[in-house]
Amino acid sequence: MLSSTLEDTLRLFGKERFRPMQRELVECALEGRSCIGILPTGSGKSLCYQIPAVLGNGLTVVVSPLIALMRDQVAGLERLGVAAARYDSTLAEEDKAALMDRLTSGSVRLLFAAPESLESPWIQQAMELVPPGLFVVDEAHCLSEWGHSFRPDYLGLPGFFKKHGFRCVMALTATATERVCRDLAGLFGVRDECIFRAAPYRANIFRQVETLREQDKTARLVELLKEEGRRPAVVYTRTRKDAENLSYELGKAGFSVKSYHAGMPPETRGLVQDEFLAGAADVLVATIAFGMGIDKPDVRSVVHYHPPASLEAYVQESGRAGRDGLPSFSLVMLSARDSVAVVNRLHAAEPDRHGMKGLVSLLSRRGEHMVSLYEASSVQNAVELRLEHPEAQIIAGGSDVLVQMREGKRAGKELISIYGLDELRGVSIDENDSIRIGSLTSFSHITRDPIIQKYINVLGQAVDMVGGPQIRNIGTIGGNTCNGVTSADSASTLHAWEAIVELTGSEGKRLLPIRDFYIKAGLVDIHPDEIQTAIIIPKASYENTYGHYIKYSMRNAMDIATLGCSVNVRLSPDKKTIERARIAYGVAGPVPMRAEKAEAAANGQPVSMETVEAFARTVLDDINPRDSWRASKAFRQHIAVETAKRCMTESIILAGGEL
Repeated sequence: MLSSTLEDTLRLFGKERFRPMQRELVECALEGRSCIGILPTGSGKSLCYQIPAVLGNGLTVVVSPLIALMRDQVAGLERLGVAAARYDSTLAEEDKAALMDRLTSGSVRLLFAAPESLESPWIQQAMELVPPGLFVVDEAHCLSEWGHSFRPDYLGLPGFFKKHGFRCVMALTATATERVCRDLAGLFGVRDECIFRAAPYRANIFRQVETLREQDKTARLVELLKEEGRRPAVVYTRTRKDAENLSYELGKAGFSVKSYHAGMPPETRGLVQDEFLAGAADVLVATIAFGMGIDKPDVRSVVHYHPPASLEAYVQESGRAGRDGLPSFSLVMLSARDSVAVVNRLHAAEPDRHGMKGLVSLLSRRGEHMVSLYEASSVQNAVELRLEHPEAQIIAGGSDVLVQMREGKRAGKELISIYGLDELRGVSIDENDSIRIGSLTSFSHITRDPIIQKYINVLGQAVDMVGGPQIRNIGTIGGNTCNGVTSADSASTLHAWEAIVELTGSEGKRLLPIRDFYIKAGLVDIHPDEIQTAIIIPKASYENTYGHYIKYSMRNAMDIATLGCSVNVRLSPDKKTIERARIAYGVAGPVPMRAEKAEAAANGQPVSMETVEAFARTVLDDINPRDSWRASKAFRQHIAVETAKRCMTESIILAGGEL
């Protein structure tokens, strides 16, 4: 009976047969089982939830990332006679009232909403008045911190799903790594047998890469677009300016062309999209803002005038072509300059454990770099390996160790890799309301983590100054602190925020204030049987506290600090008094250090420039910088005072004080 009903409904949508994995997803949803669909662009993901919405009970809510996409979906469903609506910030009050009437009367089967809209009082009220059915997360990779389009707005979706009692969830995307897939399954409780993945290969798209000089790209593009059967076309550029300029050049060449980018007002973007979908323009020059879920079946060519941001982005964007199944074309244009960018982006991708193991193994096969590599399967196993191989070096992200191996400095040494211990990754708030940062958490993760952004954003800002994107994606907070280097960008901020280091060994866990963790330059207090498992920031250290970090270096990027200064303050409720001040330095001594006399000079004092000046002068009573080729002692003392003043000023302003 169900099969017959499915076939009938399929014909309602103008289809004769299901594509791979569509039926499986539809049946899961109708049976009330949560599922994940990883299907290539143009494979009909929308149909997977549209059919259950028509056949099932309750309201289907579809979370979609783009207003333009929602509008397109609703219009298409209405043409088929399926009652659908959208809720977004552009709706007038009278439209919202009319929509509420339709929802409460049961006349809407599908409601499309942006993720940031779900916390609105209007949506919350609506969900109290209508029976929930299927919950759909489109472009679901955006929900995972490991997804190439990670969006913090998506973080509230699992809570929304549980709060309102939806029958099940359907998470859909074209691009999901195994890690992203695991994230989604864990967040929504999806069983392995309800995860469906179709091959990303699309036989109707001919893919090509051409190398040419930068100045020849436009002429080649004009030549291509003049060929029969190459239009409609989407051309992706790197920047908004590029999109505008290239659109102008193509217009001069006689093409009906529009540009599309995030710098345009929403109504303008909507108009451009409508014109392109209707065929009023047959070339669209766009940034990545024109990407997810745009459904124009007859796009014949997708050209990357500049290289895509990632492999996943390439799959998404090139997949705009040939959704009608007819022969189509994808071209990536590469100049010498672009080739460098591609290499950097590939290296900037966060490696998985297999990639890291492969890199270590490759180096180990080179005679002068011969090492033994032991891969820990758990924290306990890492402790056991430490005891069995006391001379072995722990490798986490490997940003320092791998360089040393390449240079032959660790010839014949043993390594213990803990890179595969996912339980040591991530940021969370524990039962004591302390912020817990797993030692294998990368700098990139810390920078974009919503907990860090909310409570100790200064730490995210500090680690975002570590090296380039490649280093930030593999470098870990644990590796940065365990090196014992005074110039580490994380160290001064962690000292100022009174962090606690968690060490796990054969006798259990040991908690050590970070100021006691550092012994001397390059040496920290880790016992032979221990590994660092977390950095903990107590609630008493971060609550109602605001801070700022300044890194002074010889150049603006990818350089070791000449001096680092981190300050945080907590003000009285009336914002008139400094209740507590903390300041810590890197490169002001052999190890990161607090300036406690300066803190005492500010604690309990009124918020004023006089207090700030006294605070800054007093740091000289605490610090002991050295002369080096990077800077003299006197110069470091000078910038220590200046950075203290600026950090304190900015911290007070962030805390709501006035100077």
